[in-house]
Amino acid sequence: MTGRKLVRFAAGVAAWVLLAAPAHADKWSPWIEGGGFLSNERDRGEVTAFVPLLQNERGLLFADVKGKLFSESVKEGNFALGYRQMTEQGWNLGVWGGYDTRESETGNTFGQLAFGLEVLSVDYDARLNGYVPTSNPKAGGGLTTIELAGSQILMTGGREVPLWGIDGEVGWRVPLENLGADAERNEFRVYAGGYRFDDDELSKPVQGPRVRAEWRINEIIPGLAGSRLSFETSFQHDSYRDDQWEAGFRLRIPLFAGDAPKNLALIERRMTEALVRDTDIVTVPSKSEKVADALTGVTFDRVERVDGSGDLDALSFAAGANSLIIVEGGNGDVEGAAIDGGQTIAGAGSTLALRGVSSGTLVNYAIPGTTPTLIAAGCGCGDILDLLGSNTHITGLLLDGQAGFASAGILLDSGLRNLHFTNMEIRGAAFAGIAANEDNEMFVDGVNFYENIVGIYVENRNEVSISNSVMDVLMVGGVIANSDNNIAMENVEIKNVDAGSAMLLNGDNIVIIDNALFETLWDSGIDGNTGNNIVANNLTVRDTGWNSINLNFGNRLALTNSLIEFSDNDGISAISDNNLTISGTTLQIIDGSALYIEDGNTLNLSSSVFDSLILLDVLTVGGTGNTLSGNGNENNAFVGGNLCTAAPSSFTGTIGFNGSPDIVDGSCP
Repeated sequence: MTGRKLVRFAAGVAAWVLLAAPAHADKWSPWIEGGGFLSNERDRGEVTAFVPLLQNERGLLFADVKGKLFSESVKEGNFALGYRQMTEQGWNLGVWGGYDTRESETGNTFGQLAFGLEVLSVDYDARLNGYVPTSNPKAGGGLTTIELAGSQILMTGGREVPLWGIDGEVGWRVPLENLGADAERNEFRVYAGGYRFDDDELSKPVQGPRVRAEWRINEIIPGLAGSRLSFETSFQHDSYRDDQWEAGFRLRIPLFAGDAPKNLALIERRMTEALVRDTDIVTVPSKSEKVADALTGVTFDRVERVDGSGDLDALSFAAGANSLIIVEGGNGDVEGAAIDGGQTIAGAGSTLALRGVSSGTLVNYAIPGTTPTLIAAGCGCGDILDLLGSNTHITGLLLDGQAGFASAGILLDSGLRNLHFTNMEIRGAAFAGIAANEDNEMFVDGVNFYENIVGIYVENRNEVSISNSVMDVLMVGGVIANSDNNIAMENVEIKNVDAGSAMLLNGDNIVIIDNALFETLWDSGIDGNTGNNIVANNLTVRDTGWNSINLNFGNRLALTNSLIEFSDNDGISAISDNNLTISGTTLQIIDGSALYIEDGNTLNLSSSVFDSLILLDVLTVGGTGNTLSGNGNENNAFVGGNLCTAAPSSFTGTIGFNGSPDIVDGSCP
């Protein structure tokens, strides 16, 4: 229940019980009360409705409904039914039970059952209340903190925990009549008590003393019997919230009362006292817990630090698995290392996503310090980081190959799983920013590859995910894959390749691309050799020195909602036995043919647009045995050659165009 709904619900219940009350009660009548309190912890305003439901001369069944609005957007509603009985000995005995609901400052909503016993007389009060949560702990949100101390990193407040508890107090009416005051109109009451709230997720209970005082001015509104203005202050202390004080007022307005309150004895008036209980549902942050890398799932048992004066290689070996190693800048370059499995290597100045092991709460921890630079060790001719094990996360670093001294920024051995490379830059490598042997699984997110020979190179049977990354100023290619790799790309830019293609695929790779830019390339955007399966959506290939997409033998291409432009040769070229499905794609400013196919290819072209200048043909068929299909295409281009150029019987099938001739069954219009 949201805070706004909670307040509306409380108001609705209050209105219902007020309307349900008899208009002229025999003895006790309903009232409403509003007030506000200032506090060093949290200010609040509140409204209370008290409604007699059933009554006789000595007993009263009533409803007590409260709505509270605290600072920091905290809201609470309290709903209770109570019964009080007057005794011959001058005591009112009461019991009550109800339900509370609260929206905390973190936006979490909690509920609890509440109940209590009370004994009231003219001069004395005694109360004992209990609270039982009906909600489980919830994510801590803004309450969560990360503590890095020595060799440990812990999360506190991973969950916001509602507490069970008890509180109680005893009270005494100060006899103002002995001081000459009008005790009928003025009451001064003082109270002392305490509270204890607890849960298994707390390292210690929330407990402490509470004292309060209340000055009541009865019949504050002339002629309105039962009206009352109260001033109240209270103080309490516990080890979680330290000293807390509050002070405020309440104004009570009787309803349908007439002269009834005037005629009641003091002990009878006490039958309509408001329920007194803890101000709000008590929630606190959970106790300290271990944290894990949110990406790898590795729980950190220890934290180590290293800078330019240390030895990352020796430190990684000594730390072992389940370690967080923070690399700090500001004291010179840090030499690279062989990294064991089960470790996170994080640069100072970066943000590391951590998850509480017990609570599951996710927190982005800003590591203090300066971003470090890693270089190749020794002669500088090796790799900067060699990964030897699985479950590894490298983040927040600048890997500098020093203009080609280092071979690879990161080299993966074989058979490694659950590798994550995030939020860093790899530059100046003589071979690849990241190079992988066989059967590895890696996730690359937010990595900038700059001035490397190759961005990412993978051998065989690797699973690669690349997202939110840029590869710029490369020599041979952005991504080069040998055979049988699965590659997924999302929000990736590959540009300024001096002597190669954005993607070079050898054989039988599966590639899925969503939202990518391949731009300013010496060769092609995608160069597929044999048996590759490529699915691309929202792909832009711009400014290529050869075919924008170049497919040799037995490849499959599904291209949707894409743009191909500024090609120095053909837009899409397919040599033999390729299967092409192209839809929603624009091809424009092509120096050769927009589409070129040779032998045994299958082409489905639909809902695509040919625009601006196409120097040769929209479609050139340079061989035999091709199958064409599709419709809904637009030819708006200035074509230097023909819509279609093909030898007789070089293809079967039809490609339809809107408002211009179709390509039909082996013949070009």
